[in-house]
Amino acid sequence: ASRPLYALPEGDGRRLPSAISRLEQTPNMDKQADSLRDDLKTLLARARDLAADQSLPAGERESRRAQLEADHAGWQQRFARWVETDGARFGITFRETPGGEK
Repeated sequence: ASRPLYALPEGDGRRLPSAISRLEQTPNMDKQADSLRDDLKTLLARARDLAADQSLPAGERESRRAQLEADHAGWQQRFARWVETDGARFGITFRETPGGEK
């Protein structure tokens, strides 16, 4: 199982700008992979902004976090389909872990 996108203890998003920067440096592969990369950058930027905005009321923060998690889950499904259908062309595959998870 993957870690949630908003796995930011105490709203700590300090590593998100670095992750976004690293994604910006990845090479183009194909149209769908590039779209997935861009969508992930957007998700990370939303997580960064959510972590940084300490003025949000708790209910609004939770609502945005829940939407972010749902959007990330959808991204993970699209990514998994891409890996299964086209990833091998680029040497990208899932590894099975001892627990049988990808």
